[in-house]
Amino acid sequence: MKRVDTVIQDLLYAGRCPILTNKCYGKFSLSQKALQAYNNECASHDILTVSLHTTVARTDRLLAKIYTHMLDEANGPFAKLDICWVDDRFETYVNINEHNGYESVSIDFQKYQLDSIKKITEMPISDIEKLDRIQYVFVESTPTLIDSNGAIIDADT
Repeated sequence: MKRVDTVIQDLLYAGRCPILTNKCYGKFSLSQKALQAYNNECASHDILTVSLHTTVARTDRLLAKIYTHMLDEANGPFAKLDICWVDDRFETYVNINEHNGYESVSIDFQKYQLDSIKKITEMPISDIEKLDRIQYVFVESTPTLIDSNGAIIDADT
């Protein structure tokens, strides 16, 4: 049976992409314990395992799951990891900006809009439907990031 907080988290973040960042002046790194947990999960799903010097995607849902269970135990040397969430449709438009190890998240919303319009123009639908969909791309809200406490944070776009 799932823990209640896990069920709530699944509901709250359904359709959202996790983004792991470092929130101190150091560098993003995982603890040995987190890396071992990640590799154990990977092995059970026939996914390649990683070493301490391998880059893991910051939007990796398995890594996010391990972080949310381990929290501070997942921090590597000189790291203070944190997680935020963004709508799945923006996953490939996430940018992690770094200054002396401290990281922030931005979303390239303009690129998302342009890519969406390109896809719409290539669809086998009427011009009226294309215009409606393109209009929706421009009026839909900008990306919203949700921090680890469930609060909305400002996303640089």
